[in-house]
Amino acid sequence: MNNLVIIPGEKPTLQKSAVETIIEIEEKLKEYTAMRDEYRAILLKGMEEKGITDILDEETGLHIHYNEAKDSLETFNKKQFREEEPDMYDKYVTFTGKKSAYLTVTQK
Repeated sequence: MNNLVIIPGEKPTLQKSAVETIIEIEEKLKEYTAMRDEYRAILLKGMEEKGITDILDEETGLHIHYNEAKDSLETFNKKQFREEEPDMYDKYVTFTGKKSAYLTVTQK
């Protein structure tokens, strides 16, 4: 499995089978994501119409919670606060570890 990335010259590439597998997985993911989104829209509409906020399937543990739309959301402008109050920003900001490495895969 560690032989997927190859460097035949100066340009790293993937084995043909790896490229095909990634493309196949990405296509399936798009298909399943579309199916999920469509199904969730149907569930959302049904829950709204019936005034249901929670569904719990005891056997599987599946829990679906309806979060109603909000007209206005409170947000915090971190960039503006950092610019206008740099001392307070430095006093209250904390750094908690690091972000794990990850891949971004796109297909044209």
